[in-house]
Amino acid sequence: MSGIPKAFLEEDEYVDFTDISISREVAQAIIGCNTEEEKVKAVFEFVRDSITNAFDVDAISIPCTASETVRARVGTDDSKANLLAAMVRALGIPAGFCYQRLTILDDDSEGHYLHCYNAVYLDGKWIKLDASTDRGGKKGGFCKITPDLPFQPRDVYDECNIPGIFAKPNETSMQVHRAAEYIEEVMFNLPDKLDMKPDIKE
Repeated sequence: MSGIPKAFLEEDEYVDFTDISISREVAQAIIGCNTEEEKVKAVFEFVRDSITNAFDVDAISIPCTASETVRARVGTDDSKANLLAAMVRALGIPAGFCYQRLTILDDDSEGHYLHCYNAVYLDGKWIKLDASTDRGGKKGGFCKITPDLPFQPRDVYDECNIPGIFAKPNETSMQVHRAAEYIEEVMFNLPDKLDMKPDIKE
């Protein structure tokens, strides 16, 4: 992993992977796994399938950190990305964050927001993994060759993939989560542009 900034392996207040609740879920998820690929796939599918998307169910709980998310069993796109990064880093594998600019609703009538997902460094390259679901319920998949992402940006609505991989989640998005009392306050107050530079350029 020469050349990969150590920040992609570090713990922080949002990616708190030494919390016992995360350690326990990682250990359970990787039972029977032998390779790094099998382990990453297992924790990805755990976050994707076992953590309910808060936007899909109008959740009352608004977790932010990885440990809050795994205990609540519900999370936004951002908090699920925090959890997946934490579980992957707990395995000693680099993990980071990626972003898309997407519309809040099906069209652009209510503006845009930053959608967060993950990049994981596996077998000498970064692969993109999104543990959320799109508006129609489509799930992202685990693919080492071509990213299998649930959201496909639409030019007609000025949606786009934002290049780069980030070692930390976007702080502005995290503060929106911290301040929100209702899930709608997250949905309609997330930023639609990044105010930080990527740690790895693409």
